[in-house]
Amino acid sequence: MAKNIFFCFMIAILLALGSWQMFRWHQKEELISKIKEQENLHPLTINKIEDVKPLKYRKIILKGQFLNHKPIYYYSLRKNIPGYEIITPFKLSHSGYILVNRGWNKEKSKVAHSEKNLIIAGHTVELPRKYILTYKNNLENNTWYDLHHQSIAKYANIDLDPLMFILHTDRHLLGHKIEFGSKNIINNHLGYAITWFALAIILTIFYITGKTQKSQKSNAQKQI
Repeated sequence: MAKNIFFCFMIAILLALGSWQMFRWHQKEELISKIKEQENLHPLTINKIEDVKPLKYRKIILKGQFLNHKPIYYYSLRKNIPGYEIITPFKLSHSGYILVNRGWNKEKSKVAHSEKNLIIAGHTVELPRKYILTYKNNLENNTWYDLHHQSIAKYANIDLDPLMFILHTDRHLLGHKIEFGSKNIINNHLGYAITWFALAIILTIFYITGKTQKSQKSNAQKQI
């Protein structure tokens, strides 16, 4: 009886894991398809934050000015090396603000004074989601582990949406460029799903084989 319960429990777990990976695979495929579609469109020049919101992943050109007195150092790993993504609020020429990711660096690079009427090219993405287990932001050292837009808005004293602008060009970078595009998204979830489903099949084969052998052994003893 206990073996039957254990078998049903394990099968349920393996099928659930496989189904979750299939769901994640479809999600990633949709994301890659959406990014590819946007990558092929001509860039648009934007002056207001209201015009940026519906253009996620689209190549766009922004006009405005960096607010370099409020840099944000977001802790991240690059090839397993600890460092910081340097993020600066950018005031658009007509209205609104957006966070601009200016690259990754081992150190907290100093941000120089910015001239007005800049033109920067790139695309917008959603701010990275917070992990379940993560450190709290250390505002005294200006070290961020969670890029929640409301916390940043309070820190910089500006209104923000949960968007970030990734620079395409080397100008205005303060470190290694953050690569983002359809080619940079790894989607291994189908392979993981196949693995979980295969384990469920193997476990079922072992279970049926064991049951069959036990039944044959029992019948042979009865005949004796």
